[in-house]
Amino acid sequence: MSIHVQRNRPESWAGTWYTLILRVLVLAALAYVLYRVAPIIVMVLVSAMLALTLARPVDWLQESRLLLPLPRHLRRGVATTIVFVAAAIALFGLIFIVVRPLAL
Repeated sequence: MSIHVQRNRPESWAGTWYTLILRVLVLAALAYVLYRVAPIIVMVLVSAMLALTLARPVDWLQESRLLLPLPRHLRRGVATTIVFVAAAIALFGLIFIVVRPLAL
């Protein structure tokens, strides 16, 4: 038992060239759109990664005893601010520790 696949041949060489040129133009257009949108995609992915990474510390701080005196609707904002400031300080400290020896 053999399977015979019949390929459709183009009716003319002009149709073949038209199809080839059309495919190349569509591919070039997609590459250009991806080139223009790439910085936006990178920013969205970095912000999503940052939000997912810092969500647990914010949740923990929101429910901790430190923020219990605050009204419930203010706790999440204050916890987010504290976690982001702590993350920024840690990042700048890490940069300082790494860059300072390189500068000497």
